[in-house]
Amino acid sequence: MGKGEALALTLNTSTHEQLTWLCQVEAPYLSTYPSNLQALLQLSTETGLRPQGMSHVVLPSEPVSPELTQLAEKVWNCACLATYSANEVGLIASAIPGATEGYDVAAENVYVELLHEDGSPCEEGDVGRIVLTTLQDLRRPLLRYAIGDYGQWVPGDPTDPICLPRLRCIFGRERTMIRLGDGHRIWPHFEFAGLIEQGGIRRWQLVQK
Repeated sequence: MGKGEALALTLNTSTHEQLTWLCQVEAPYLSTYPSNLQALLQLSTETGLRPQGMSHVVLPSEPVSPELTQLAEKVWNCACLATYSANEVGLIASAIPGATEGYDVAAENVYVELLHEDGSPCEEGDVGRIVLTTLQDLRRPLLRYAIGDYGQWVPGDPTDPICLPRLRCIFGRERTMIRLGDGHRIWPHFEFAGLIEQGGIRRWQLVQK
């Protein structure tokens, strides 16, 4: 495993601040959420600000559309490395290298099922609920956990000696960015853990008009 320095900027900063920072640090790699990248690319198109020297963007958690990949290539001239993961289970699948679509399931970490609404398993081409069973987390294992996403199977490559299960595409949740009154966009992160631990808050609601 190679080692190197990494720079971090909190997602609490506005999209404009993030783009300005990226242009200053000139990092070759970026890891961020797809919806945040979408906002950065849109702002980059509007302002003409573009990070120099960036070659790849790693995209965890949310589904990655072909349109977003194409936009990154067009605006920043960089490639997207899509991964499918979740806080509850870690890595679920990663994009197939060199393919225009499809994800290899991280079969050593999680067992993935695609189920119809009646609980029956999906066949190739069917869209079904993604249900996960963790294989590595012995402290808090999850058994047949419905994560709330939907996916579609694709046949594995029979010439591949490993032949991992493959998802053609993932239709899932997306964390929505918040647009402020001045047009800036921010990531909707609110740290209420301290208040919750003290019993100071039970429920909260954000209304964007």
